Amino acid sequence: MNSTEQFFYDNAGWAYDPKTETSDQGRRRCARSLAVAEQWRITNGAWFQWEQDDIDSSFFSDEQPVTPLFWCGMYLPGHKHPVQALGGIDDRGSAYARLIQAELALQEMTEQDDAQQARELATFTDGG
Repeated sequence: MNSTEQFFYDNAGWAYDPKTETSDQGRRRCARSLAVAEQWRITNGAWFQWEQDDIDSSFFSDEQPVTPLFWCGMYLPGHKHPVQALGGIDDRGSAYARLIQAELALQEMTEQDDAQQARELATFTDGG
């Protein structure tokens, strides 16, 4: 594993299919996909905007003191509005922010790949 994959291996959650892989294999696969998404984000010039969210911890907890929650939007060149966003984020420091950003990048990368495959399929089925 390279250092980026190791970061996600150490810090991110993961899922696995026990019929086809071990927990560690799933963890490595998830870490690799987040590392790829992070590089995709850099290559595609995406940037993130973090703001305090409209809600705070009182939205889901009676614990005191109330703590602020945050919103993160991912932007791509040529887009006026965020292409991906997530709110209600508890501030857990820079490692957590990096995870959020990689997850948003993975979501956008996947959606763009799915859209490209759909366009290719439509061209193929239309006889183009």
